[in-house]
This record gives sequence, C-alpha cells and structure tokens, in this order.
Amino acid sequence: MAPIGKLYCHPLQAQTKPYILSAAAITGLEMELLPFKYNITNKSLDFVKKYLLGNVPAFQDKEGFTLFKVAAIPRYVSSLELESGLLGRGAKEASLAGQWVHFAKFKIQTTANIIYAGAVPKYLPISNRR
Repeated sequence: MAPIGKLYCHPLQAQTKPYILSAAAITGLEMELLPFKYNITNKSLDFVKKYLLGNVPAFQDKEGFTLFKVAAIPRYVSSLELESGLLGRGAKEASLAGQWVHFAKFKIQTTANIIYAGAVPKYLPISNRR
C-alpha cells in the first residue's frame, strides 16, 4: 500500500509511536517517516510555511493537507478508515473514545512523566559526574 502522507517527527518524541504510528498500523495505513533534525528541519522556511509555528509532529497528506500536534494527526488517520472502530461507531462511542484518550493523556501520561522526570535522571550515568 502507498503511504497516505509524510510525517515529520523527532525520533525521541515519545508521542509519535503510541499515538500516530499505532493509529496508522491499526487502520492498515502507512506513513512515510521523513528525516528530521530538531531546530533545523522545523526552522526551515519551507517547513514554517506549511506548519506555522514549526511544531512537530507534523503531517502532510498526498493532496497537500497539513496537520500538526499529536492529538490531531492520529484522529485524522483514524477517520480515514472508519471500519477500524478507533473513533467509535456513532456519536456515543466516539465520545467514549475521546473521553478515554483524554483521560490517558492528562491523568496517566502526565503523572508518569512527572515521576519519570524526577526519578530517572538520578540513575543515568551522566548525573553522577561533577
């Protein structure tokens, strides 16, 4: 299958795989992952013309339609294959799907990030250098 579009993202960007690439995989769609260098690719004039603030992740479909931010891209990808059920089948299921996505993002992931940021640096080899 031909890719549905191009995705710019930083390789270490935590949201890319669980959100965007998972939505593409579950719906059976492919994306072309473009090479990306932070503060170089997203600061180029061509990039900023397409994605106003230079935000990543950023997506462009085959027709030139562009999106940025982690919430918008997987939602769009999921909408391309409604039979996947990722967005629910009907208004009630779609609302429930949105509810749990936001719950996971703001209650679980935010808390996990705080714990990670506080605990992990203590165990990295670089933190022991003075």
